[in-house]
Amino acid sequence: MRQTSYSILPAVTNWLDSKSAINGISENTRKAYRQDLFDFFRFMAIHLGQTIEPKSLDKISLSDMRAWMAHARKHNLTSRSLARQLSSIKTFSKWISEKENVDVTSILSLQSPKFNAKLPRPLTQLAAKNLIQELEQNAVEKWM
Repeated sequence: MRQTSYSILPAVTNWLDSKSAINGISENTRKAYRQDLFDFFRFMAIHLGQTIEPKSLDKISLSDMRAWMAHARKHNLTSRSLARQLSSIKTFSKWISEKENVDVTSILSLQSPKFNAKLPRPLTQLAAKNLIQELEQNAVEKWM
């Protein structure tokens, strides 16, 4: 993972620490959130031409958010992954908004991309047999 020197990063670390302490997130989830936010803030620093810090989040417009989404799509990010990243960004933004009293309305107003829900997968023959056996054992009346 590449390190960056944006001044927002201590706030990201504090947020991740609080998520870990309060919600008990796994180390993999923590790494994913961290990478999502680093990628987003790296893009915004280049896109806006300035260091990103908590107080500057109110300068991010809906147009900037759309530019980030287009950039992510250009790099073959799937709708599902993009939705997860946006969720990380929005959750962090709400948290920092409460801590720093900064308006993050533009960040929160970007709609998540739509994606098709996965179809249910059929049971294997063995799993179906096991399910029937379990139902027969727990049934009040004999099953036909």
